Amino acid sequence: MKVTRLVLGVFSFILFIIISLQSCTVGARNIVMDGLHDLGGAAGLWLAVFLLTAGIVGIATKDNKAGGITAGVLYVVGALPGFFYHGIYGDLIIWAIVSTAFGMTCIIGTIIADNLKRIDADFVEWKAKNEDRERSERN
Repeated sequence: MKVTRLVLGVFSFILFIIISLQSCTVGARNIVMDGLHDLGGAAGLWLAVFLLTAGIVGIATKDNKAGGITAGVLYVVGALPGFFYHGIYGDLIIWAIVSTAFGMTCIIGTIIADNLKRIDADFVEWKAKNEDRERSERN
């Protein structure tokens, strides 16, 4: 899960730049043409900031279960404005879906990785007990 969060964090930084530039362009177009009736640019900036924040949290807390779940929640919460306020900014729905996929990957991956650690620890403990029992039976 460490590598996955690192990769998602790097992609989040790259997407932050792309989405921010697109959102600024859409926001400028909205001001000139519509007079602030469309919130697509602002929603895009909101999504971009949440992507950046979630990427930083994911990278900074690679080994922490709570950090992975927090990053996942930030990805999902950041995607909400993209789904509801996209307006003329059609790409924003795509970025919201990507952000949601990143969030689900963080949340589900963190839960699975934590459960696998527990299963592995239980197996190692069980194996050690069985080896000790076999040694005592041989003697």
